[in-house]
Amino acid sequence: MNTNVTTSPPLADHPVILVNSSIKRIRMTTTPNNKPETISLAELSASFAEAHDLTKARAKAMLDGIRDEIVQSLLANKRVNVFGLGTFEVRATKEKMGRNPKTGEKIQISAGKKVVFKAAKGLKEQ
Repeated sequence: MNTNVTTSPPLADHPVILVNSSIKRIRMTTTPNNKPETISLAELSASFAEAHDLTKARAKAMLDGIRDEIVQSLLANKRVNVFGLGTFEVRATKEKMGRNPKTGEKIQISAGKKVVFKAAKGLKEQ
């Protein structure tokens, strides 16, 4: 009978990520200025390649393709819903008054467009 039992820290403190239908817990790391660590496309594609048994080049090409499709859809004024992640959409901004930070002079800021992201309910609750 094996009496060696190892314990791990409580899992409720760490978000869950599904990779290849297995559950993995990750720790949120922060930089010295208390901002979350930023992951580059290269790091994301390397992780994706490893998780799905792909080459890094193939994984990067797939992620580039997804990004390009999202951008093209937004440029065509379409809303993009990525299930489990959230929704991207373009919204119009109104014309408003602003202030030049160097001179303090009032300036007119013209109307424009901005891309907004709304996180999915499941992502918000983690």
